[in-house]
Amino acid sequence: MACSESEEHVVKTISDYELNGITIKDGFYTDNRDNHKYRIMMAKSPESYVDDYDLWFAENLDYVDSALEDSSWCYEDNKDNCEKYGRLYNWSAAQKACPEGWHVPSRTDWENLYKAIDGDRIEPAGTKLKTVDQWQNGDSVSQGSNRYGFYGLPAGRKNVEGGWLPTGKFAYFWSSTASIADAEIANGWQLTYETDVLGYGEYYKGHGMSVRCMASRTWATKDVFHIEGDFDSTYLEEIPRHEGKLEYKGQTYKTIEIWGKTYMAENMNYETGNSWCYNNSADSCKKYGRLYDKETAAKVCPEGWKLMTATVSEEVDTSERAAVLRAMGVSRTLYDFTAEETKSIEGWVKEPGNNISGFNLLPAGGYDIGSESFFDLGYTAYLWVNKEYADSADLHDTISVALRYFDVNFNIAENGGNFAYSVRCLKE
Repeated sequence: MACSESEEHVVKTISDYELNGITIKDGFYTDNRDNHKYRIMMAKSPESYVDDYDLWFAENLDYVDSALEDSSWCYEDNKDNCEKYGRLYNWSAAQKACPEGWHVPSRTDWENLYKAIDGDRIEPAGTKLKTVDQWQNGDSVSQGSNRYGFYGLPAGRKNVEGGWLPTGKFAYFWSSTASIADAEIANGWQLTYETDVLGYGEYYKGHGMSVRCMASRTWATKDVFHIEGDFDSTYLEEIPRHEGKLEYKGQTYKTIEIWGKTYMAENMNYETGNSWCYNNSADSCKKYGRLYDKETAAKVCPEGWKLMTATVSEEVDTSERAAVLRAMGVSRTLYDFTAEETKSIEGWVKEPGNNISGFNLLPAGGYDIGSESFFDLGYTAYLWVNKEYADSADLHDTISVALRYFDVNFNIAENGGNFAYSVRCLKE
């Protein structure tokens, strides 16, 4: 039967997402609705499976169409602020604003992001998420470090009654999770000038708040993502670091302060006792430092410095993992520090790190004294540390830890007298 002129023909179109999935090129995603490019960061919760991770916009969403125009705003209705800070959306508009294939993070998604960035304990989560500049922090609040490339901007907020909370001091982000108890309330997260934390809150849905879109890459969805090139890492160069210098035996070593303790950020390169350059090359010593036998390592640190310490007693956890963690900082200063955060950006043949901490751990390899053979340059970092029992420490308490290119955390290494490894010293 022929169709009447009044009947409409509905043609289903296939979206770009259905055809091509999500393409991230050189760390950026292009929203095909308006060709806006967004920087993307990768976040992996410790509880995730090996190949699963979340992808987050590392910029606030700045998209508007006719359906969103009356429920989203530029700060103080100034278009320049949208370019700088992104757009502010009420909760209902936020749920419809992300590109196809992306979504507003749920409360659980935000909690997973917190877990992904909080394991290193270098500084509070809020400090890590804030941009390095643009924040007007209170006197007791640390400068933002943007340590993971989240770029948390102080974009302010449009209040439900019509006023504005100022830029420079506040950032509010929507989640997709609504309150069960009150239909007018939804979950969100905040950064403020008054604290160093990433804070959870419940907010009126009529507020205008920032939106970060995200997508989860899992085994089931892996074919949806087409990732070309490396993610942007320029933020690493801008991380504020408490760096210093150590002058010793005619050489100058970089130092780094992490949670109130000062470490050498380079391997010791002082020729004394039984020590070697890898492959007997002076260039290797210049880049990676010297390799010391156990007896020399126990004595090589400058006055006022010592080998990093693993404290072992009946009163504390004596597991291998716990001992290594204590070895990396005494009283767990670097507790749960990961390989990616500790390892240097350069020097590793495989799986380089981001040196997020500034510790700059190099894969200097080791030396088998008995067979006079060198091994593992570019693949493994070995460090001598001191294991203390009560208040006693001597040569026989010196042990070693290793971080191989494929390891997530440090492990106890061969600590016999027939090997030579690197030395890093901790200021007493």
